[in-house]
Amino acid sequence: MNAGHTFVVQADLGKLACDLVLLPTDEGLDVRKHWTHLGQPRPPSGWSNSGVRVTDAVPECGFGQDRLVRWVNTGSIPSLAKVQWLLEGVRQALDAAGRSVSARPPLNARTRPLVGLPLFGTGAGGFDALRGEVLDGILAECDAATARYGYDLVITCRLRSDYAALQARRRRQNAGSPAPHGDLLAEAERLGKVARTGGLALFLGAGISQPAGLPSWTDLIRQLAKRSRSYADRPDELLEIPAIDAALLLERDLGPQFRESLRLELSRPLHAVGHALLASLRTAEAITTNFDALCDRWPAWFRRQ
Repeated sequence: MNAGHTFVVQADLGKLACDLVLLPTDEGLDVRKHWTHLGQPRPPSGWSNSGVRVTDAVPECGFGQDRLVRWVNTGSIPSLAKVQWLLEGVRQALDAAGRSVSARPPLNARTRPLVGLPLFGTGAGGFDALRGEVLDGILAECDAATARYGYDLVITCRLRSDYAALQARRRRQNAGSPAPHGDLLAEAERLGKVARTGGLALFLGAGISQPAGLPSWTDLIRQLAKRSRSYADRPDELLEIPAIDAALLLERDLGPQFRESLRLELSRPLHAVGHALLASLRTAEAITTNFDALCDRWPAWFRRQ
């Protein structure tokens, strides 16, 4: 099994398309207000600060998505607790996530399942004074879990300062890792410099939105054909011609229903990890050929930070 990857993004975990999300709670199953729309945890057998610290996986509430949720006891503990106590809870959660996602195929045609988690312990969890040690420990646990289970992980940060700190520590941890050679390294350094100075513009196509559950051109044509009087029983004929021509035929056939049908197919409440990664670059402009509105949500999110 090939190892997965740990991503670090500035994003709202509740709005990220994942196979499973891990959310913080405590021994009393208290949940912060901004997580309550995803559901309420129920204690499994053996639940305690020194025993089982991860709930069973359940489908999330809201959005009507297929994401699973597990709650993790990582906070509101006596001040004498050590960082290792926090990391043990994270380790239990990552192992439980591996069992959950291995039992079903990845969502949204991803190659690997994606597990999302916030930066445990540094808010209400009570470990803010030990933030550096916590960040290093969580990164190490996440990298170990992606190697054990082969899934991808995404650590989401609400604050830009946390995002910058995690990225800096990850660069330090990976200082000895293999890097691109020759022209690839030079091009990566050039793009990094352009991004830092605000001179980078993104050009985005359909591939950025498919991991959020949006259809490819082919799938979109098939779905629209199901609503059509003329092509419902022969959608493959539309796939034999250019996609734009097929769309024009469907627009003519569906008439006033075409735009509403298109809106329904392209409406998703969650964005993909790729959106979050690119939004974290803070680019001034983005050009897209997509009809969906997922990219339009970036500025509103980052203006609040």
